[in-house]
Amino acid sequence: MVAHARAEAPNEVCGVLAQKSSVVTAIYPVTNVDPDPRRYVMDAKGLLLAMRDLEQHGWDLLGFYHSHPSSPPIPSETDLAMAFYPGHCYAIVSLHDPDRPEIRWFLFQDGRFQELAVNL
Repeated sequence: MVAHARAEAPNEVCGVLAQKSSVVTAIYPVTNVDPDPRRYVMDAKGLLLAMRDLEQHGWDLLGFYHSHPSSPPIPSETDLAMAFYPGHCYAIVSLHDPDRPEIRWFLFQDGRFQELAVNL
């Protein structure tokens, strides 16, 4: 996720996260089709291909990730408005300090984000 964020900075990136038994099994970078570098919209075809692949492997959808190239990894109002998968995780990769990227994880539930403690 960090490599993807660095490769596309200063634009936001996005992708899908697969899991098996609460362990991330695959990361699917998906093209950001939003022309605004401070927003993201996942390419529909890329999203569909990711979903098909994780299903074929017998994995579950853990959630999604996106980057904040110049701000902390805290969900914005736009992030909240664009969250459509209750019960799933949303990881935010921040390059606010490019030498020390930071990833924070959130569960989207009941119309809000709750930060999660993640063991790496």
